[in-house]
Amino acid sequence: MITAPVDHALEAARNRILALVHAWMAVWDANRGDAAPLLDLLSPEGFELHTTTQPEPITTIAGTKAWFATFPGKVVRDLHPPQ
Repeated sequence: MITAPVDHALEAARNRILALVHAWMAVWDANRGDAAPLLDLLSPEGFELHTTTQPEPITTIAGTKAWFATFPGKVVRDLHPPQ
């Protein structure tokens, strides 16, 4: 049986994307209003955080911290079991 060669660059890219999604979801699961874990995922060279709760993109660390701090008071219960 002949199998197709593995594209290691593609597999590495997939793993990085999956790691980013996992880290992003972990930030929300552990959200107590401290934006530090979220800030670790944002580029220090600049970012635009587009949200449904703000009319304009958030582009500063201070703005991100203020926005993120509002969420613990808005979520009453968070249930999403792994599939």
